[in-house]
Amino acid sequence: MTSREGDRAWRGLVNALTRLTDQVIKRDTWIILAVLGLTVFAGILSTRLDYYDDITAFLPEDNEEVDLFLDVGKRYGGLDIALVGVEAEDLFTREKLNFVRELSKKIGQVDGVDSVVSITEMRDFEERQMGAETGSCIQDLIGDLPEGMTDEELKAIRDRVMSREHIVGALVSRKGDATLLVCRLIPSSNVKYVADGIHDAADEVSLTVEGVRLYFGGAPLISSYIASNAKEDLKGLTPWVIAAVILVVIITLKSFPAAVLSLVTIGIGLTWTMGAMVLLGKDITLVTSSLPMILVALGSAYGIHLLSRYFKILEERGRDADRHDIVKEMIRQVGIPVIMAGLTTMVGFASFLVFDIQPMREFGVLMAIGVLITLFVSLVFIPAVLSRFNFGKLRIGVQSVRVPETLNSIARYAAERPVPVLVIFSLVMAASLFGMTRISTQTSTRSYFASDSEPILADDFLVNEFGGSLFIQLAVDGDIRNPMVLKEMEKLEDHIAGLDDVSDIQSVTNVITLADAAMMGNRQIPETREQVETLAFLAEDDPALRMLVDEHWQGALVHIRIGGFDTGRADELAEEIEDLLETSVATNLVGYDLASVSDPRARDDLRMIALSDAARRLDLLLTRRGLDHKGVEAIESVIEEDWASSAFLDAPAFQKEADAFLRLIII
Repeated sequence: MTSREGDRAWRGLVNALTRLTDQVIKRDTWIILAVLGLTVFAGILSTRLDYYDDITAFLPEDNEEVDLFLDVGKRYGGLDIALVGVEAEDLFTREKLNFVRELSKKIGQVDGVDSVVSITEMRDFEERQMGAETGSCIQDLIGDLPEGMTDEELKAIRDRVMSREHIVGALVSRKGDATLLVCRLIPSSNVKYVADGIHDAADEVSLTVEGVRLYFGGAPLISSYIASNAKEDLKGLTPWVIAAVILVVIITLKSFPAAVLSLVTIGIGLTWTMGAMVLLGKDITLVTSSLPMILVALGSAYGIHLLSRYFKILEERGRDADRHDIVKEMIRQVGIPVIMAGLTTMVGFASFLVFDIQPMREFGVLMAIGVLITLFVSLVFIPAVLSRFNFGKLRIGVQSVRVPETLNSIARYAAERPVPVLVIFSLVMAASLFGMTRISTQTSTRSYFASDSEPILADDFLVNEFGGSLFIQLAVDGDIRNPMVLKEMEKLEDHIAGLDDVSDIQSVTNVITLADAAMMGNRQIPETREQVETLAFLAEDDPALRMLVDEHWQGALVHIRIGGFDTGRADELAEEIEDLLETSVATNLVGYDLASVSDPRARDDLRMIALSDAARRLDLLLTRRGLDHKGVEAIESVIEEDWASSAFLDAPAFQKEADAFLRLIII
């Protein structure tokens, strides 16, 4: 396009915009009424906006790991886990235990809560003397709490709970002064409503007891906290934004009515945008909750540009000049630049469509729509108001000239000294590019919250009392009733337990070995499938089991607890676990009965494989318990000779378990 053609096109755009302004001036009253009427309608619509809090919506689409995560959520009834911590110095009193039980029941009745696991709601396997024989039974861990309980009865409850290794550190602190309620949410439930219900239930029950402090953690409760505080932040920021806009307009334009008009224009654009969200079927998300503030910051510029030009022309022509001519001249001078500024901003937000995260795409589209609406309102509503009312008579001074003079000085300096300016900008650009290469996407989520906020207090509680608040879920596919699969899972868990920052592991192997300890006297994976099925049947009514194995026992979850909010460390641990899966775990299992292998050499080879595996497992087990011992080769040598008399098994409390473990692996 030639320069002459470009000038012709520019004049054509200016003339078209001027003709539109002529129509606005002729119908200024009707346009003002129409805009205000549509604003009332949009405001009524905006009351229907709801908060959408599905965190999975922020995961990339068409991603293998995300698909696996969603599939795991369906198979195991959802992975939204809310954690409610209870801290009390004298936890094991009748009053406090009844409080925990009532709190568990109340939260369990909240719509959207699938189950609650706590020490008062857990089942327990116990070995009892029945006449001349010893038998096992399933009972409540805590049991009834009648009035008039003696100190001895309460001490017996405490001793029983604190003797359960799978509970201590997972549901009750090692000092016995805190306990944890693990609340699993129903899939696809409204997380914020459920979280609010949990808080309401806790507030209601807390009225019945003193000396107890509650903590609320886990993704659903943190998500609800963010949503609630985002609304509070918006309420708190709104007056400051209004004050800032009024201050800028008054200082630059010397007109309070102009400041009000600028704010009204922004408010109309924002209200129309909220109404458009309802018509498009969109809800407020964690990302779009920032839309109002961003739209106010961007949208205020269009009105200020127009009003600034209006008053500049007014000063040049005098206060008695025809305001209709001033409005048309305002549009001729800055109408097209304002439109171009708005369109480029729209294109910038529309570029969010390339994101593979749905909320980010929606945010970009909604911001583009909001910018277009605000631009339209500025070009129609402001000229109509300026045409209808004489703003020139309402000024409180002359428009400031300091800012334009300062900008002109900066421009002249840059034009007269291009080389130094280019050198400075090149150095800044080089430093910026270097800094970009050092940006890390890994961060501690703790930095998002104030030190005294609910998520931070909950995280400190969970880290100090239970070893952490962040979980990695490891999905295992296979025949979970097969003893070989369970043994391989147990071996993997031993390896994972030895990794730094892993504080606790919960899986179906814990349930099966605990049941076996109660039924058979040895805490180990049974030898036969029939025995596993029997133990699984006994434990199936435990709600905690539904979080560990699917309903068909063709898949299991290993819950790995790590300390803190550090997602970077979580990624590192995930990579370390993946390395273990490749190097230390067999995915294709074949079972042999050594007694049935006729070839002596083959039998010895198989026995040595089992011996070596047992030595590595025992090394991991001893390390996990913090017991001093020699290395794997020394353990292999000891096993070959006679493990029952080995020096590294001198600890009486550990000798029986290690002996049973070795017999299970070797014999």
